[in-house]
Amino acid sequence: MTGLCLFLLLAQEPGPAEGTAPEIILEEYLRSGDYNAMFRALDSLYGETGDPKYLSQEIDHMVNQGLYKEALKKAELGIKRHPDTSLFYQHALRLAFNYGSQRRARGIAEEMLKRFWNDPGAVHLAGMVFDNLGMTEKAEKAYMRAQELAPDSPGILVDYISFLVRNERPREALSLCPRANMLVEQACSLALEEKGIAGLMNLSGLRYRLQLSWGLAYDKQEGKEDAKTHYKLALEERKGDRSVSLKLAEIYLKEDAPDSAIRVLEEALSENPGDGGLMKVMGIALYQAEKYQLALAYLGGAESINPDDDQIHYYLSRALYELKNLTEATREIDMAVRLNPSPTNLLYKGFLEVYGGYLEEGSKTLLSLADERVADAFSLLGAAMEIKGKNRLAEKYYRKAVEANPSDTGKLRKLISFLRARGREKDLEPFLKRLTEIDPRNPSAWYELAMWHSEYGELTVCDYAFSQTESLILSDSSWTNSQETVNFLAGVLNNWAYTLSVRGGDLEKAKRLSQRAQELSPDNPVYLDTHAWIYFKMGNPEKARVYIERALTLMESPNPEIFGHAAEIYRALGMEDKAREYEKKAKEAR
Repeated sequence: MTGLCLFLLLAQEPGPAEGTAPEIILEEYLRSGDYNAMFRALDSLYGETGDPKYLSQEIDHMVNQGLYKEALKKAELGIKRHPDTSLFYQHALRLAFNYGSQRRARGIAEEMLKRFWNDPGAVHLAGMVFDNLGMTEKAEKAYMRAQELAPDSPGILVDYISFLVRNERPREALSLCPRANMLVEQACSLALEEKGIAGLMNLSGLRYRLQLSWGLAYDKQEGKEDAKTHYKLALEERKGDRSVSLKLAEIYLKEDAPDSAIRVLEEALSENPGDGGLMKVMGIALYQAEKYQLALAYLGGAESINPDDDQIHYYLSRALYELKNLTEATREIDMAVRLNPSPTNLLYKGFLEVYGGYLEEGSKTLLSLADERVADAFSLLGAAMEIKGKNRLAEKYYRKAVEANPSDTGKLRKLISFLRARGREKDLEPFLKRLTEIDPRNPSAWYELAMWHSEYGELTVCDYAFSQTESLILSDSSWTNSQETVNFLAGVLNNWAYTLSVRGGDLEKAKRLSQRAQELSPDNPVYLDTHAWIYFKMGNPEKARVYIERALTLMESPNPEIFGHAAEIYRALGMEDKAREYEKKAKEAR
């Protein structure tokens, strides 16, 4: 008796074996790899019984064997013979969308939605297809209906969240994520209880999709810390996942944390070896980490896979420049510009031309940029001139960069740093003042202005700038949580107090400020010295001696200013020997 005849005979036997023997025979065909026999058997079973489950199984096995056209024909046959069953519409829709015609998929989805408006699985699938076809309104209508029919389905809600994120509606997505997470975890707990680890593994993909969408939503809302948290959770479900790893690495690179990006990318590359996109971002991360030789290796590998990616050539150029290979750096940036004459590529090309001695060509390249990048062009010209030691031209271009974009604090600070490095502190006041106008909520900008006026300017302006600095620090209710901020405020109060004492200001106010600085940093010898000097200026050398001697005891390295103050305080007390001793120490320490 042939296997097929045995199969049909068993299928017709009554009693307890009914419904189990066919599955045994099918398993045997599967194990032996005799798929044609299995398809014939399923055809015969379907023909004998008319049970749609056998036709559905045949479709599934055909898909597993890559017989997509044949599977689609069977699915359409199922629709014809079982028009009131959504199962074959769903088979046909998946096959038409993935392996057939998108036009046909759209037609099936619309027909299925009309026929099975109360079937959450069918409506959900139609929504997913509309979503992928870019039919946003129909997709949302289907997703919303599916949620009405199955409000506790985690899969439907997670797919709707993904839809919202893709359609630039992150705020709405974020409002739904906590509920989705609760539903997913409930489903995981139930699966673990009923099926063990295998059941839990089946839901790992759902967890992954939720965490990825959650991370993307925060990313679009500039909530980078929360985005990182959810990207990491997604990676726990799919170790080394390419898309999540790239997103997480991108955040780390924007935060100037290349070592963190490198760790993420190493794991991603271990799971996706030879991936050109991952190799490219790894090269960028290594460049940012100043590991130029390694950066070249990864960027070179990425370039061999994607030779027309201008960003790869751009970073190859930058790494080669850092390794003092100007010829190769120029060749790579020329290639980047040929592939994409973007402002970024042209800026760096111009910089290399100027640095290489081609001043006219470089200036022409840089100054040909669109108006919005002229400030960057001037700034790069300034940097190139500074490197070449042409300080007059460097200052000229730094100033032009500020004029071209007067609200760019980065350009302004570059000019300030340039002038400061050349001992031009007295020329800084208008630029420091401009910083406070551009960024009036930045305490550091006001502090710089205060310190300038402390040394060179007006006491009233100085006093106001110190006051603004203090107010801005204290306006952040969490300032006490950061030791760095506490130290910053202590320094501000101390320098404010000292300025008042040496510039003829209000000494009582100076004493109060100095006391507050000491409360924040009680054993700081510089702050104790300030307090001593205030008492000295108030005509109380005895009190001044208490604080100056504590400062001398706590001082870790020679400080000529503290020694000088000690000398004056001892002299005021008639202790001439001590005064001469500390005068000598002050001279030796200078």
